Amino acid sequence: MLLKGLNKQVIVINDTGSELFESAIFFVSPRSSEKKDEDIVAEAQRLIASKLTSRDTARKIRMKTVIGAAATASALTFAATMLLQNFLK
Repeated sequence: MLLKGLNKQVIVINDTGSELFESAIFFVSPRSSEKKDEDIVAEAQRLIASKLTSRDTARKIRMKTVIGAAATASALTFAATMLLQNFLK
């Protein structure tokens, strides 16, 4: 990646909360010059948190789907077994 200009403001977040990434680097837009440093850092932290939350949420949804499918399959198998036992008597 090529950076134009001599001065670039960057924000480095060392505690990402991720098992895979120990730090994140954000290149600050020149348009943000009117923003406070605290606001810029808070936005960087918000971005990291939203990405981690969305990944965790997707994982939870997948697990609920798998558990629901397994429970449904188990219930259908039980019902079919009970019907067959009663039918074959």
